Amino acid sequence: METYLAALDAIGAISNSDEPLEPALGRMGEVLREHLQADGIHVLFCDWDREEMELRVSVGLVETEPGTRYPMAHSLAGHIVLERQAKLYTWDEAQSILHLSVTKRIRPQHLIVTPLIFHDRALGCLLATRLVEQAPFSRLELMVLKAAGQTVANLIGMAPIQAHLDESERTIRLLSDTSRVVNSQLDLDSVLRNTLNRILFALGAEVGSIMLLDEERQELVFRLSRGIPDHLLNVRFRVSEGIAGYVAQTGEPLLVDEGRTNSRFIQLVGQEEFFSMIAVPLKSRGRIIGVLNVDSFDRQRKFTRNDLKLVTALAETVGVAFENARLFDEVEHTRDFAQSTLDSVESVIFTLDRSLQVTSVNSAWKRTTRAELPLILRELAVGTRFLEVVPVESAQHWETVCHEILSASANSPRIHDEEIAFDAGDGRRWMRLTISPLTNRGGETLGLTWVATDITNQHQALAQIAQQANLLRNVRDAIIGLDLEGRVTYWNDGAQNVFGYSAAEAMGQDATQFYLEDQRTDGRRHIQEIMAGRIITGDFRARRRDGKPIWINMRAERLLDTEGNVIGLLNLARDITEQVRTTEKLQVAQEKLRQAELHQALGKMADGVAHNFNNLLMVILGNTQILLSAQTDPQVFRRLESIERAVMEGSALVRRIQNFTQSRKNVPTEPVFLHEILEQTIHFTEARWKDALQSSGAVIALLQELSPAPPILGNANELREVCGNLISNAVEALLAKGGQIICRTFSDEEYVYVQIADSGPGISETVKERIFEPFFTTKGVTKTGLGLSASLGIVKYHQGSLSVESVPGKGATFTAKLPILKAPEPDFPSLSEKPDSPEINLPNLGRILVVDDEPEVATVIAAHLKHAGYTPVVACSGARGVEVFQETPCDLVITDLGMPGLSGWDVVRLVKSLNPLVPTVILTGWANPVESEKAKEHGVDRILEKPASKNLLLETVGQLLKAK
Repeated sequence: METYLAALDAIGAISNSDEPLEPALGRMGEVLREHLQADGIHVLFCDWDREEMELRVSVGLVETEPGTRYPMAHSLAGHIVLERQAKLYTWDEAQSILHLSVTKRIRPQHLIVTPLIFHDRALGCLLATRLVEQAPFSRLELMVLKAAGQTVANLIGMAPIQAHLDESERTIRLLSDTSRVVNSQLDLDSVLRNTLNRILFALGAEVGSIMLLDEERQELVFRLSRGIPDHLLNVRFRVSEGIAGYVAQTGEPLLVDEGRTNSRFIQLVGQEEFFSMIAVPLKSRGRIIGVLNVDSFDRQRKFTRNDLKLVTALAETVGVAFENARLFDEVEHTRDFAQSTLDSVESVIFTLDRSLQVTSVNSAWKRTTRAELPLILRELAVGTRFLEVVPVESAQHWETVCHEILSASANSPRIHDEEIAFDAGDGRRWMRLTISPLTNRGGETLGLTWVATDITNQHQALAQIAQQANLLRNVRDAIIGLDLEGRVTYWNDGAQNVFGYSAAEAMGQDATQFYLEDQRTDGRRHIQEIMAGRIITGDFRARRRDGKPIWINMRAERLLDTEGNVIGLLNLARDITEQVRTTEKLQVAQEKLRQAELHQALGKMADGVAHNFNNLLMVILGNTQILLSAQTDPQVFRRLESIERAVMEGSALVRRIQNFTQSRKNVPTEPVFLHEILEQTIHFTEARWKDALQSSGAVIALLQELSPAPPILGNANELREVCGNLISNAVEALLAKGGQIICRTFSDEEYVYVQIADSGPGISETVKERIFEPFFTTKGVTKTGLGLSASLGIVKYHQGSLSVESVPGKGATFTAKLPILKAPEPDFPSLSEKPDSPEINLPNLGRILVVDDEPEVATVIAAHLKHAGYTPVVACSGARGVEVFQETPCDLVITDLGMPGLSGWDVVRLVKSLNPLVPTVILTGWANPVESEKAKEHGVDRILEKPASKNLLLETVGQLLKAK
């Protein structure tokens, strides 16, 4: 068992790794092959569209290559998938079902096949094989493969979900990074270059371009490209031709698959054909300004619809870059115009002749302190050479700029603008230098005009505006503005993320449409209350554009103008659906934990009660039976018999406590037939429930459909108790109006079923959820609520299950499922006490050591032995018992299991070390009887549960001494 658990742990660890799917499946196959000692492990996937099974992973002695397909209707794998049942096969059994050659030459003799089910969807199957010379697979190995199959199914089922999440994460990261670049840069070429490079990297493409629209000529020209030859960059495309022209004309994004070509594009690029292409329009303020193209000439890289969505989203970013550049240019133009016309005296203005000698400096330079000027302006003076007062590290730069302007033609004059940042006495400052040609009326360039303008305030304002815009853009919560009639007037990106509607779709709409239909009246009332001055906060149910209901945390209040007039409403909303779901899951988990802690506490209580109570019962039963054996007065004899029956009923009560706390762990070993058990129970309980019917006046028909079934390993008395409880519940359900009860038994290849169905009022879903809980009852204070919980404990003790199906008004059906006996009975004696048999005379008398830390229990056992002719020797501790055995030879040892100091195990071990042939008997009053295998390992010959009757005790002693 440990090796199988280790295999499942290893498979679980592989499934939790980041390893790709098929290598992970291969490693799982190697683990299963090693621990199951299989010759082959194979994973086949379902192709439901083609109704085929595809071999995806094969480990071991199999010649078939992965990728081989089998018809689903004519393969063992398909048969298992369709039946959804894991099974053991021999080769002949598999061939008798369907014809399938697992290999070309090697035919395994033994097979296990289990379906791979994920969320009730069949994904494939897992197959293990062994050759002829090896032993068949066991049912335990079948269970191991089934457990491994569930892990494999989860791994396969989650693979596409994980891939989608990875793709979504990649897309979000790319959009976020690109948006950051756009928002942090105002240089259009840099933004376009970064955006194109990111798109090509994300799509794994090598060729891409950004083309701008010449509106006057209606032509597209290359602004930026990668992978396109330089001599083609000056070629123009008319809007009416080519793929890019089509996209510019229609304004719709386009994904071109293999087989669609554009002859003009191919001719220009110089390729015979492209395999896949994406072309999306670039828009600024709703106007088409160009086209973004991404091309793939690699047949291994075909673009998808998701790629198209990604490029379309990034194209919007390019449009934003154009708009930012346009706005920035407008700001620059406005600032320069205002600076030169309204406040020109605030700018430092000086002129240079063609030799770059300073010819004039305005008064603003003289009024400005040196710290407020950059280094290149601090030493200006008429008659000095400009390059001599410029810092050495920047002289070459300014010399180049000046000569380029001076050398430009009059028809194409050049003006140079540059920003300089420098540290002033009051902090960081910025100054804009504008250099333009100084010409005469004839257009002759005489020199240069320098205008140095302090733009620190503007720079800081632009930085603040950009920061605020970036923050607002990245707000994930919904920010919604409404007018006085409740119509949407503002809708940010966060609102689109929460509700799924774009701003264009939401603007002007009635805000109550975002409520669930049954809450729209409350929505209108909320709007009126907010207009009246109330602030609405809390968690509400809403709906997305796709119809999915969501939970939102909302704060809504009215908007006021500067004069205090109400001009609308402001609604802030956050999607808390996942938090709500997490809270609900946490509550369910807490309830399960509470139930588990309750059962654990009850189990501990049962252990203590059983141990102490059984010791008490042992004393009472032993003394009662001693008195019975010597009693001649009939009246006293009957009273003693009543005490004896009460003790046995108390013992049965302890077992019932064990059952509903499910504290027992050993497996019953008595072969029983359930159809006989049910038939006996019907007969034994008939008089009791017929009396109840006579008092209620109800008419109940009890039908028997008892099909003979194979035996199971079980305790007949406990199984009769389960059947009696179920029949009693069915009768009570029909006492009011009468009806019909059907008692059935039937079986399949693995289980025997007992089914009790009634036609009563049925059970509600709320009651069904708690019906097997200890102490839960709907029958008032007269019932304990232990019947069904005890029955469930008994069935689980027998390795089975107990379930209920019911529809209110249509009765209820309880079904107990127990495993068929597949193996011979264990040769170790049963732990269940046998019915008392008449006292017998034992021929082999001898000295018997009795060890028990409860003196009363030891005294009772010694009295039974002495009365039967044995010589008992009593020791009230484990240590004293070993000493007595060393001092006085004994023919048999009876010892209690749970004792302080030396336990029963220790006593047996030490006794056997002194005399391996002496028989040993362990008495236990604990709730969990000792497993047979564990007893054998410690050298124990017999185990008896307390309270053990006199006859059972003497019969056990006699058998052991006789066998000795």
